[in-house]
Amino acid sequence: MGWMENTNRKIAASAVGRWFQLDGSGHPRERKGSAFFTEIRAGLATFFAMAYIIAVNSSIVSESGGTCVCNTFDDAGLCVPDDDYRLCVAGIKRDAVTATAAISALASFFMGLCSNLPVGLAPGMGLNAYFTYTVVGPNGNGPVPYEVALTAIFIEGFIFFGLALFGMRQWLARAIPRCIKLATSVGIGLFLTLIGLTYSEGIGLIVGATSTPMELAGCPEDTKVDGGAVIAGILLVSIISWPRDTPVTYFPYDAIGSDRFDFFKKVVDFHEIENTLNVLKFDISGYGGQFGLALITFLYVDILDCTGTLYGMARFANVVDPVTQDFEGSSIAYMVDALSISIGAVFGVPPVTAFVESGAVTEINWRYMGDAVPAFLTIAIMPFTYSIADGLIAGICTYMLINTVVWLIKLATGGRIVPPNYDERDGWTWRIPGGDFWREDPPAADTAPNQVTVPERETSSDHGGSEGKVAETTMPREKEI
Repeated sequence: MGWMENTNRKIAASAVGRWFQLDGSGHPRERKGSAFFTEIRAGLATFFAMAYIIAVNSSIVSESGGTCVCNTFDDAGLCVPDDDYRLCVAGIKRDAVTATAAISALASFFMGLCSNLPVGLAPGMGLNAYFTYTVVGPNGNGPVPYEVALTAIFIEGFIFFGLALFGMRQWLARAIPRCIKLATSVGIGLFLTLIGLTYSEGIGLIVGATSTPMELAGCPEDTKVDGGAVIAGILLVSIISWPRDTPVTYFPYDAIGSDRFDFFKKVVDFHEIENTLNVLKFDISGYGGQFGLALITFLYVDILDCTGTLYGMARFANVVDPVTQDFEGSSIAYMVDALSISIGAVFGVPPVTAFVESGAVTEINWRYMGDAVPAFLTIAIMPFTYSIADGLIAGICTYMLINTVVWLIKLATGGRIVPPNYDERDGWTWRIPGGDFWREDPPAADTAPNQVTVPERETSSDHGGSEGKVAETTMPREKEI
C-alpha cells in the first residue's frame, strides 16, 4: 500500500473525512469510491475546465462600460467612447477579473463546505451576455444603468434565498412547463453562438448584409495561399505589436497605451476592485418596468440552472427521493447559490450559477403542438432579439394560450375534439409533494429510499450553463390539466 492510499485512509478516518462522507469514514451515508486525492484531482480538473470564465466574463462585463461615464454621443444619443472612457473601461475589465475570480472561489468553497456537493459556481454564461447586451447595453446604451442592474441581481439573490428556505424553489421549478425549461438552455446556447460569431463581440464570421439580414464572412479565394498563414499572422502581429514606437503597436505613447503597457509588464499582480465594488443603486425611479423584467428573468434562469445542475449530480449519485424529487443538502446548496448571487452583485458581476448549454433540444416533445410551438418560439426569439427575456415571455405566453384553448375546446366538446398527438403531451401540475428542509418528508409507498423511478414521458433533462454538468430530473406522473 503506497503513501497515497495510507493518506487517503487517515484522512477518511478523521473528522474531515467524516464531514465530507469519504469512503471509509464510517459515516452512515459515506460515498463509495470517494477519497481525498480523488477529490483533489477532480477539483483541479473542474478548475481548469471553468477557468476560462475569468477572462470571458470580464471581457463581456467590461463592454457594458460599468460605472464609466460617457461624455461623447452621436446623433442618436448613443455613447461614442473617447480616450478617457476607454481608459476607464480598461479598469472595469481588471476589476471584473478580480471580482469573477473572487466570487467563483468563495461560492465554490462554501458550496463544498456547507452542502458537501461537488459543484463549481461562477458567473453564468448567457446571463452575463443578457446583463451586458440587453439590460445595461454596450457602453451603457441599454434601458437600465449598470448600478441599477446590479441592484436587480442583488435583490434576486435574496428572493432566491427565500424560495429555497421555505421550499418554494422546488415548486416553481416543477411548475414551469418542461418544454420551456428545455428550450431555455437551447435558446441561450444559440444566443451565445450568435454573439460569438458576430463581428462586434465575436470572431466576425457572421456579418450584416445588404440583401439578407446576415451573411457568412470570409476571405477571398485568392488570399488563401498557405495553410499556416493564420498561425504566422498571429505570431507576426504579436511580435510587432510589442515595440511602442511603431505604427502598429498595441502600446502607443498615450494614456491608453501606457496603461496597457504598465499592466503588461506585471507578471504577477493583485488588482483591487476599484470601480465596481458596492455600487448598487436602489433608486429605480424611471426604470421600474425594465428593472422588474430583468429581475424576473435573472430569477427564472437561476432557478432553472441551479436546479437542473444539482438534480443531475444527485440523480447520477442515485440519491434523489422518489416522492419529493429532492436530495440531501439541496436546500443548503440553493441557499449558498442564492447568497453567492447577491455577494457577486456587490462585487459587480452578473449572477453566479452552475450553468451549461447542451443537447437539450433532443429531449423536447416535438410531437404535440402545445409543447413544440412554445419551445420553438423560446429557442428562436432569444438569439434574434438579443434578449433571453423576450424568448421566455414568448414561450410562456404561447404555452398558456395554446393549452388553454385546447383545454376549453376539449371541455366544450366532452373530449371529442383534441389536437393530434394530444395523448403524448408533457404532463404539467402544480401539486408537488414535499416542502422545506426542516420538515420530514412523507414516506414513499412501495419504493426503496434511494430508488429513482422514471415513468414514461416524464423524464426531464434540465441543462443549466457554465461548468459542464448535465442535470436530469425524474418526475412522477401526477394529475394532468
